[in-house]
Amino acid sequence: MGVFGFEVLTTDVQAHLDVVRSVLESVRGEDGLPSSLRERLSEASLLTNTLPTELAERGAYLQSNAALRRDHAALRDQLHAWVRDARLRLDKDIDGVDFPNVLTDLEKHKVRDKDWIFLTRFGKFADMKDNPTQHLST
Repeated sequence: MGVFGFEVLTTDVQAHLDVVRSVLESVRGEDGLPSSLRERLSEASLLTNTLPTELAERGAYLQSNAALRRDHAALRDQLHAWVRDARLRLDKDIDGVDFPNVLTDLEKHKVRDKDWIFLTRFGKFADMKDNPTQHLST
């Protein structure tokens, strides 16, 4: 059942709860009701108090779960597209260089190389922080 089906179910349950509330209002002042009927009315009163909040919580859960599933599907599609693109690039590499994409590949490599240089320099600074006297003497 999707979120839409749950919304239909919720409206149906709300309609039935409205009927139960009207029954509870009509027998509120009645004395001399059989004990089994009083027990059933007590159960119905409990349901009218608890079901709306439980339905709201379940609806929120279903909407959140649906959003997570959409995000997962989008990420899965991105991954599949990346794998297809990688396979195409690897297949082209068998015959030689992929000239149309050389510049973009080099730009991606430069970005990764800059990140690597930053990390190695940052690592050197971290070493200096741990032992500053050694680096000051050099």
